[in-house]
Amino acid sequence: MKIKLLKNRIVLLAIVTVAAVGNVWSQTVSSEDARKTRWGIKGGINIATVDIESENEIVPLESVTGAVAGVTLDHSITPYLFFHSGLEISMKGFGINSDSGSTLTSTAVYLQLPAAIGCKFNIGRGWKIGLRMGFYLAQGIAGNTSATVSGESDSVSTFGDKILNPFDAGMLIGSSFQKGKVVIGTQIELGLTETNGDNFKVTGAKAHSSNVSIAAGFVF
Repeated sequence: MKIKLLKNRIVLLAIVTVAAVGNVWSQTVSSEDARKTRWGIKGGINIATVDIESENEIVPLESVTGAVAGVTLDHSITPYLFFHSGLEISMKGFGINSDSGSTLTSTAVYLQLPAAIGCKFNIGRGWKIGLRMGFYLAQGIAGNTSATVSGESDSVSTFGDKILNPFDAGMLIGSSFQKGKVVIGTQIELGLTETNGDNFKVTGAKAHSSNVSIAAGFVF
């Protein structure tokens, strides 16, 4: 299927990129960078949606914008490879706008744990580029789903009323630019688990979460 082919290509591209730049960075990394475990904080925005995957096509629902914030951890494995993790609050969801004027907006707040392997390399003038790939685990802790049909509105709990499954897991690929202690980065997340709950079913299809985040951070 198209979504599986896309995910395979992202993984392959990330592996090739990490391998190619790792040797370059290993020649320029400082001993201070290589030995330190660094904690940090970050905050930014998510642009999230749910992709409906049928046998022949992928239909993305409307995206919603949310916030992401948390703590980060980077631990050097070798002079050029590092392990990236942390704990964050991530707001995701999706929207639906029908031709008849009916709307549905679902927001979901997750406690999320990323785990990735990456590399960094210097590009001059104190700037570094980082690339990473890995997986994430997420547990839903709050959320609201509101719908408007024929002018009447109703609201339910996203997880309590089984619109979305509270557990989500998938793969991620991220990049970052760092100067000193300031970091700016992006991350793409593609869900691997079926995210639709018992009360949000699409006949003959499965739903998977997807998200793009843009965040700024500070490392200690």
